[in-house]
Amino acid sequence: MTDEEKTKTRKRTKYIPVKSVKSSGKSALVEWNDGKLKRGYIPIEHLNRPKMQVSEAALKAATPYGVDWSKTDIEIDMELIDQELKQRGIWTKDDLKSRPQEVNIIIMRAVGLGRSALSKLKE
Repeated sequence: MTDEEKTKTRKRTKYIPVKSVKSSGKSALVEWNDGKLKRGYIPIEHLNRPKMQVSEAALKAATPYGVDWSKTDIEIDMELIDQELKQRGIWTKDDLKSRPQEVNIIIMRAVGLGRSALSKLKE
């Protein structure tokens, strides 16, 4: 490939800014945001260190890191939240607005019930 062809290819390649999380040997764990925050492993030679950029194609081929929490089957039991709110005297939107700490505790308790299901997810 001639220098001119390389220049044209570089101009067409889209680069995405990344944050290098860690590198080891021939791979690097990078983080980027394409509308969703993501992490993945890429070959270290694809990381443009001075500019902290990686080609879009390399990011698409990255080995994903972490669990995709959005793929869980956890549901929050709104009946439980309804009853907890009412037992604490929270019946209206005004009640909700005036007692945000209690509301947060109730929601955290309901979410906590689903936390054990999260820990059982396979990566």
